Amino acid sequence: MIELKYTLCVLEKEQLPTVHKASVENFDALESPPPVQHPGLEEWNKRYSDDNGVMLVASQEGTAEILGYVFALERNLSTNGIGVKQLYIFQAGTSAQYRRKGIMRFLMKQLELTALSKGCSSLTTELQQAYFPAMSALLTGEGFKAKEGGVSKEKLSTYHKQVNVKKCREELSVWESCTPCCSFELESEPLQEDMFDAMIS
Repeated sequence: MIELKYTLCVLEKEQLPTVHKASVENFDALESPPPVQHPGLEEWNKRYSDDNGVMLVASQEGTAEILGYVFALERNLSTNGIGVKQLYIFQAGTSAQYRRKGIMRFLMKQLELTALSKGCSSLTTELQQAYFPAMSALLTGEGFKAKEGGVSKEKLSTYHKQVNVKKCREELSVWESCTPCCSFELESEPLQEDMFDAMIS
């Protein structure tokens, strides 16, 4: 079996056009696309700037080809008068030929750690299950709790997950041991170990 090596990096705003182009191509290739338009690059740029966006991208080692990405935004909420922060997954995707290889699952694990480094206590997103059944199954498998939005295909379901650094590290370790044909290297380090250690203690 050929070992696949991937590189994970955190992109800056100037690099968004490259990921946006790949995202549009994936969206246009859907067999049953949802009845909405893919957000334009202008909206991506605005969201990234206004909401402290974070973009995690996986590429094959030694190439610039984008295999998968997660674009998330910070949200400030109030619960019982207490301010809390969460990361909202705005868009995510994997190139068709690289699906079912663990790339998105790995990106989600890294997003959890990134959320904690930003002081966020949870991850959340909205999804039309009828159009994205694979992503729905992946989120559920990763511990996200789904709140059904209704029976109509156009209804959005909300997915939510509390993040815990110790559990996330354990899950990531298990994932890596169960995926021997893939290995990942961090091109840039999104994790702040001193902050994580303080949260555990």
